[in-house]
Order: sequence, then C-alpha cells, then structure tokens
Amino acid sequence: MSGPAHSRIGASSRHRWARCPGSVKLSEGIESISGEAAREGTAAHELAGNVLERSISRSKPWLDELNDTVKAVSIYLEYVSKLTKGKVLGEDAFIEQRLDMSDLSAELFGTADCAVICGDTLHVVDYKHGAGIVVEAKDNMQLEYYALGVLHKLKRPFAKVQMTIVQPRAYHPDGPIRHWVVPSVHFIDAEAQIVAEAEATRQKKAPLIAGTHCTFCVAKKICSEFDGSQVKKAQAEFRHYKDPALEFEAVVK
Repeated sequence: MSGPAHSRIGASSRHRWARCPGSVKLSEGIESISGEAAREGTAAHELAGNVLERSISRSKPWLDELNDTVKAVSIYLEYVSKLTKGKVLGEDAFIEQRLDMSDLSAELFGTADCAVICGDTLHVVDYKHGAGIVVEAKDNMQLEYYALGVLHKLKRPFAKVQMTIVQPRAYHPDGPIRHWVVPSVHFIDAEAQIVAEAEATRQKKAPLIAGTHCTFCVAKKICSEFDGSQVKKAQAEFRHYKDPALEFEAVVK
C-alpha cells in the first residue's frame, strides 16, 4: 500500500487535530520541520522497536539484546567518530548518504552508511551487524558499488579510496574492522564493470547462473538453475555412498 509516510491525523499530533480539526486542512502543503528532540525521539523509538522485535522473535532477554547491539554499534561509532572529527557534515563527511548513478545505468542507486574525505583519501565505511556470515573487505562488490557512487556524487579526484567493513559480532582474525585500499584509477574499470552488470540484468533472456550467491535470493525456490545445481551437488556428495542393505544382500547371496 502506497501513500504518505505520515498520517495527517496521526497519534502523535492528536492533541492538535482533535481540538482543532481545521488545522489538518490548513497544514496541507506545509513542510514539517523536525527539531533535534523529535529526531532523537524517533531514533530512540527505532532502536527500542528493533531490540524488542529481535528479543521476542529469538526469545533472548531484551536487555541482553540491547547490550549486544550497543556494544557492536559502539565499535562502529567510535571508528567513524575518529574519521569525522573536525569534518563538516555534507561537505567532507556524509552519513547515510543517498547515491544516484542512474545516469550511468537505470536503477543504479543506493545508500552508503558513511563516507569521509581525509586529505587525498576517500573513506567509505559499511557497518555489518550480522554474526553468522563473515564479510570480507577486500574485493567486496557492495563496498565497491558504494565507493563508485560516492565518487560519482563528489566528482573530484582522490589519490586512493579506502573501503572499510566494520563487523563487530563475527569473529575474524584481522579483527572487527577491515580495509581494502585501492588507487582511485581502480574505479575506471569498476565503473565499466558495474554498468555492464546492470545492463545485463535488462537483457530479454538474462542468464540464470547458480552459485554461492544464491543463498539469500528470494527466487531460488522457483529457479530451475538453482534446483539443477542442488541435484548435481547432491549427486557429487553421495557418489561414493553404498547402501548397507544392498551390501548385506550381496554378502548373503
């Protein structure tokens, strides 16, 4: 269901519209400007809601869930705080930055967690809260996509780009903060590659190719290629299997 992000007669403003019905019509077209207190309240409610939903679904005490979340997020915040010290938001520091590369290829857009300009180096940081799958920084396709998007937005030269994964809850021998540093010329080829990949998805008969990337694909249940790959995998795993019943029968005979 599509529609406005917020109701004109929502619960948070009932104290006004219940007493002054005409204020709803009068307020149409006037942009609401949220103050600092409102923004803090929204953030706190989002955090509380996320914690409670996760603790209920996983039967984990909400306080333990909160402590776990706070500890993990604090590592990310501490790292980013050091990068952004003395920076100006919107000039050389960008948080939850919307990226748009649709002029290169349709639908190329996204949101980078954090991007910071430090001298001749562009830092692009991505926070991963998951603990089940370790995410590497080197050759990370998502980080590369974000970095290209930031470069495309800023349209200024850098000597190098440092792409960073912050993943506090999954063990890695290199620690929770890992980097991939490349010269900025790397993105000449990266741009061509990403555009080619995007264009390939719009082919009339775009190929289906199974692999480890299928793990979180929502279409795998109806994908013939994935189904076939699973059959081949099972055949490979059980090619040396011998049915004990058949072996026993052979001995008896």
